[in-house]
Amino acid sequence: MTTDTDAVLRTIEKALSEDGVYVAPSLREEIPAGTERQIENAVAGSEVPIFVVAVPVPYDSEFGGRPENLLAYIRDDTGADGVYLAADVTGSSPETFVSSGFQEYGVSAGTSGAMLVATRREEDDAGQQLLVAARLVANGTATEKANELLEREAAGSSSPSSSPGDSDDSVDWTVLWAGAGILVATAVVTAVVARLVANRRHPRRALGQVTDRPFALPRSVLATVRDTRDRQLEKRARSDVLALGEHIDGSELAPDADTGAWQAALDHYDLASRILDRSRARADVVGAVVLAGRGEEALADAVAGRPFEPSLPCYLNPLHGTDTRSTRWSGEQGDVSVPMCRRCASAARAHREPEDVLDLDADGEPRHYFELDVEPWSSTGYGALDPDLPGRLFKSRDGG
Repeated sequence: MTTDTDAVLRTIEKALSEDGVYVAPSLREEIPAGTERQIENAVAGSEVPIFVVAVPVPYDSEFGGRPENLLAYIRDDTGADGVYLAADVTGSSPETFVSSGFQEYGVSAGTSGAMLVATRREEDDAGQQLLVAARLVANGTATEKANELLEREAAGSSSPSSSPGDSDDSVDWTVLWAGAGILVATAVVTAVVARLVANRRHPRRALGQVTDRPFALPRSVLATVRDTRDRQLEKRARSDVLALGEHIDGSELAPDADTGAWQAALDHYDLASRILDRSRARADVVGAVVLAGRGEEALADAVAGRPFEPSLPCYLNPLHGTDTRSTRWSGEQGDVSVPMCRRCASAARAHREPEDVLDLDADGEPRHYFELDVEPWSSTGYGALDPDLPGRLFKSRDGG
C-alpha cells in the first residue's frame, strides 16, 4: 500500500470514528452537505453499527475500482464490526456511473436487501443510494422492503426478460464468442437468494416488522437483477474507455518517450473500443475494462519514458484490480500459483473458495470463467497468465 493511500485511509477511519460517515471532497458535488447530514442522522439512529464511505476508488488503485475492497481494508484496520456501505461516482454528467458496495462484519442486518432496494430506486445518485440503504438497515426493514420489491417485479413480469447482451449472434469478430456473456448473480444476488436472518437484538422484530423468510426469486426477477448489473458494468467500461481516449488525446510526450509503450496504449484503446462496439456479453465487457486499465498504465509509462510492463490482474476476478501477489491455489487441475488480490489470496490460504469469483452463464448455470472456453479470456486469465492480451486478441481477430 502506498504512503498516500495509507494517509487517505487514516483520514477515512478518523471520520468514521467520529460520526460514521466520510465523504471525499472530490465527491461533494454528488453528495452535498445536506445529504451527508441525513446519512449521519440515519447512522446515529441505528442500533446496528453503520459506517458509510463515499470516496473515489480508481481501477488502478490497490482496491481495483471496487468500493467493497476498500471497505475490507478499512475493517481490517479498525476491527470494528457492523455494516459498511460505500459508493463512488465516475464519468461526467449526464454519463455518470455509480459504483456501490457493502460488507457485513459480525452482524446480520439484511444489508444485501438494503443495497438492492437502494440501487434500484436511485440508480444514478450515490448520495441517495447510501441514504436509502442506511435508513433501511437502521430501521430494520431492509429484508422486508427487498422482499416487497422483488414480489412487485415478479408480479409485473409474465416471462423471463432477455437482455441484448445475452446473445452474440450478430457478432462476426472471432474475438467475441457466442453464449459467453452473462453473470447471473454476484455478491448482491447471492446474498439475496440466501436466507437473510434479521438481527435478533433489533426491537422491531417484536413488532413483526422484520421477517427472516427467504426471498423467492422467479426467473424474471433474476433476469432483471442481472440486466441491471450488466448495464452498470457496461456503463463503467464505456466510461473507462472514453477516459483513456481523452487521456491519449491530451497527453504530451517528451522527446525520449517510449514509443513501444505509446503504441501499447493505442492498441489497448483500439481493442477495447472495438469490443464495446461489437459485444455486450459480460465476458467481453470485463475484457474492455481490463484493457482500458492496462492502456492507462501504458500511457503513463510512455509519458515517463519507461517501457510498458503490464501489471497482473487478480486471476479469480480481474475486476478486483492489479494489487496482486502470486498465491498457491488448489483447484480441479491441482495446485497452481496465480496472481490474486488481497481478499482472494487470504481465502485461498485459508483453503476457502474466494468470494466473488468471476462467473459467466453456461446453459443457464453460473460457471467460473476459467472453466469455460471463452477465448482469449479463459486461457490468459484476462492477462493474469499471459500479459500479451493485444497479441492474443489480434490473433483471434485474424482467425489464428
